[in-house]
Amino acid sequence: QITYYTQLHGLLIFIILGVGADDVFVFSDAWRQAEDVISAQGFKLNDKQEALAAKVAYAYRHTLVTVLNTSLTTGVAFLSTATSPI
Repeated sequence: QITYYTQLHGLLIFIILGVGADDVFVFSDAWRQAEDVISAQGFKLNDKQEALAAKVAYAYRHTLVTVLNTSLTTGVAFLSTATSPI
């Protein structure tokens, strides 16, 4: 049972989606690049689980800083808009 609920709670899902939406595009681009890079480097990944782990590791490693920056700038934009007197 929810005892305290405001309009901000209802908008919270849209705020979270707004912050994370651009990160999905960055990560999906790195995911597509991972297949090409891993196969170009000559790795023979016969096991599907090993190939998946290599792709995830590549994608996370190459998107970490970008995702952090896009999330921080989006968060700062939300905060500045929320505190703006206009």
